[in-house]
Amino acid sequence: MERLTCPVVCERDDLRRRVLALTFDDGPSRWTPAVLDLLAEQDARATFFVVGRYVQERPELVERMTREGHEVGNHTFDHIDAAHERDEAVVRDQIARTTAAIVAAGATPRLMRPPYGKNACRVARLAAEEGLSPTVLWSVEAWDWASPPPDRIAADILGGAKPGAILLLHDGIPPDEQRDCAGTVAALGEILPALRRDGYELVTVSELLAA
Repeated sequence: MERLTCPVVCERDDLRRRVLALTFDDGPSRWTPAVLDLLAEQDARATFFVVGRYVQERPELVERMTREGHEVGNHTFDHIDAAHERDEAVVRDQIARTTAAIVAAGATPRLMRPPYGKNACRVARLAAEEGLSPTVLWSVEAWDWASPPPDRIAADILGGAKPGAILLLHDGIPPDEQRDCAGTVAALGEILPALRRDGYELVTVSELLAA
């Protein structure tokens, strides 16, 4: 049996401080600037798990994320389903190429999130071998990848928010999928002020884990 090292986190369940981590997957994209604008308005920091091929297309957005205090994590180069990729060399290559693209854009990734959240232990081991740890999943999501109405996205996120939570939204779309992130952007206009009114500080995942 394969021995797995599994540094995977979904939340901090021991916090009383009203801090949580907002995370975004699958960018950067044409929707990312609007997301960054909204975060800046609320003085909120977030963690963006980026797709390597999109980083190469929009490196200036990764540079902006870093300049504005956000964290950038690795989400593979082509948004592959590592759970069904038998060749570990392929997974390592996807991770390494994405790290290289992020570094070239001026950021230093420390965290990994596997696309689809699948087979996290296997990906965590491979990511750790590439210098990325922990692997980060989430405790609250809104299924915004399916393009529900903005009010439903906001209700799902706000309904699950609690100290130590890791919230999942999307500022981009995987390659070859036909949808957009307009609903997520619209929902953020409600989510961010509501979290502030509830007394939450929005921090990066690394800041949450160190709290």
